[in-house]
Amino acid sequence: MDFKKVNNITAVSISELGHENFRKIFEDLIELGVTEVYDENKKLAVLISPARFDEMNEIVENYELLLTALNRMTISSKATNTMDEVMNEFGITLKDLEKIDVDLDL
Repeated sequence: MDFKKVNNITAVSISELGHENFRKIFEDLIELGVTEVYDENKKLAVLISPARFDEMNEIVENYELLLTALNRMTISSKATNTMDEVMNEFGITLKDLEKIDVDLDL
């Protein structure tokens, strides 16, 4: 089995996926996070581990939230208040917030 490892990415031939090397390929996938599949030096697919997939999804979600926040900041003509200003206006302290039991359904 000829594995090529570059930048923590394993590259394998598609012909190796159907043989006894299958288990080793997926063990490396879990360890390294990414495996590229080639056929005649042409990339056919990229396999990613569940952990790497979750990490990539989180990056995309955070980026989308950042874009939303930046968009709101640039188009908003309304005056805004800081957290301290709002807390002072309603008589809330940090200790009050720390006492609140929060249950997030994510």
